[in-house]
Amino acid sequence: MNKYEQIKIFIPTKGRLENEKTYSILKEIGLNPMLVIEPQEVEKAMNLGFQFIVLPANNMGITYSRNYILKEARDMGFEYICMIDDDISQIGYIVEGKRVKDNKAFLSALDKFLEFKTCGTMQYNQFAWCQPKPIVYNRGLEVVWFLYMPQLQNVVIEEDTIEDRDFSLDIIINHNIKTFRLNHLYFNVPSIGTNPGGIDSQTRGEKQSYWARKMQNKWGENIISIIQKTNGWDNIKINWRYVDKIIKEKRGCLQK
Repeated sequence: MNKYEQIKIFIPTKGRLENEKTYSILKEIGLNPMLVIEPQEVEKAMNLGFQFIVLPANNMGITYSRNYILKEARDMGFEYICMIDDDISQIGYIVEGKRVKDNKAFLSALDKFLEFKTCGTMQYNQFAWCQPKPIVYNRGLEVVWFLYMPQLQNVVIEEDTIEDRDFSLDIIINHNIKTFRLNHLYFNVPSIGTNPGGIDSQTRGEKQSYWARKMQNKWGENIISIIQKTNGWDNIKINWRYVDKIIKEKRGCLQK
């Protein structure tokens, strides 16, 4: 068996069946990703020849889709899964501070996932070139989520929030999971709200300010700062150094 077959790859998607970028990239490098679609798109997905699983309901949002994937992974007894956004346009790696486009770099990321046996991610294209360390730990999962299911048996993703950041803080702080980020293996995605389609695209801008403040109220001002992006949306910045401090304090208490 190909070693990568043990990693089940799920791509939650909506309204982009005619332009499934991530799916195409992963198929090209010999992987077998599975789209996660709504019932209203089944006929179209069949006509286009995609591999897919179907959510129980339409128009329930990205968090609903992610939690359904977690449930399916638990029910099927999967050990390794990858939950990945549908609009990645390229993947690559960094050599001497320069980006090298090579979609097979994703296979190197999967190798690390199998080796580390914990949850992790890759780096954004625009940040990867200047990262001094190839791997850092206890940072957020965004766009590419490598999920080691034995760690996540009692974890659900909270509704109505910035789900990737909230989930990351939850598993790191509350579930003591040491995440990894592969800084020199990168992906490229469009800015949020600039790509037509998407599960939350119609409402994300309107809800972003509420979500940002909800995150700050939940995790505290020492961890969450609210910033405004150039498009006028509120966003959050996570103080990862303070998160590191919390982790060290918790480990110290556990050792006493």
